[in-house]
Amino acid sequence: MSFSEEKFRDHIKQVVKSQSYDIDRPLTLPELKELAEGMGVSEREWNELMIKAEQSLNSALGHLKVENYTDAIEMAEEATSINPYIKDGNAILAQSYYKLALVDKNDELLTKAANYARMELKNDPMDSLALNVLSAVESIQKEGKMSSKTIR
Repeated sequence: MSFSEEKFRDHIKQVVKSQSYDIDRPLTLPELKELAEGMGVSEREWNELMIKAEQSLNSALGHLKVENYTDAIEMAEEATSINPYIKDGNAILAQSYYKLALVDKNDELLTKAANYARMELKNDPMDSLALNVLSAVESIQKEGKMSSKTIR
């Protein structure tokens, strides 16, 4: 493992650890950056982390487009673990979990989809993808069964 990979893993561990004390108040991106700098992450390395988050999210979108939902989830989770505020990160997770829930007919995955949609809406209350996922999930849950409703 390279030095950068080790710092990357330490950064994620510290983010998770620091958020566990009060899950209702996540760290802001500047606080995350300050935490990383306190761990010895340079400005250049921080920027590399942000680029890696964008690349992971782009990869997640690619997987989502070809209906590879498991890999889409994995890559979107990587992106949001690096930068919880990455634009559309939680919305892509919500859509991936929603679509996987439809394929697997799994109510637990629907709940995850709704949770990620709500997290996205905290960052961007007008996010149309998150709103669509949440609406579709609530409709399915209201009916009390899985259906073939899809979102675009």
